[in-house]
Amino acid sequence: MFCAAIGLHLVSPPMDFDALVIIPDFHFQPLEVTLERENENELVRVKFSCSAADIQLRGGWVLLDPNQDWVIRKCELDLVGGETTGKVTQHMEYRPGPNRHPVPTKEFYTGIYKQGERVVDHLEIETVYDLHEQKNVPENEFRLSAYGFPEPSWIEQKKTRWYLWFALAGGVCLVAGAVWRWRKRNVVETSSPR
Repeated sequence: MFCAAIGLHLVSPPMDFDALVIIPDFHFQPLEVTLERENENELVRVKFSCSAADIQLRGGWVLLDPNQDWVIRKCELDLVGGETTGKVTQHMEYRPGPNRHPVPTKEFYTGIYKQGERVVDHLEIETVYDLHEQKNVPENEFRLSAYGFPEPSWIEQKKTRWYLWFALAGGVCLVAGAVWRWRKRNVVETSSPR
């Protein structure tokens, strides 16, 4: 399908906006950079074109927030895929997170796709994010079952019985002691005169 911007990330195909700027194969060309004010915030609008053959993005503009890690506040992207063209607009809302890093809270996405002058698809999506940081994350949050997938059969999910390990270590110590005592007795018997 087509690209969409999330933060500083363009998806389908996955690509960071900064990669779009610095990788020569994408033929990124900034056309205009201007300052804008929005709710007492100074934002940077970058109008650009892009002519890489292997991506659908052809140009547009992004509104970046330099006070919040240069996240994308708004964007409008011009897309081309075969005979289909698209115009995607996106608006992101953030809240201050840990160390004042922005955390996404809402995303408004609108996409209009045409073949010639005929509209073939129109999407409007509003996504609400409930992201929060956990100080101590339990190990089971990283298992496949936490994401709705079954655990592989070779993964044992039972807790380790530590007393068995201690019993095994104690048994090894008893055997080592018996061998040492037996060897010491043999050395003493062979070295004593008869």
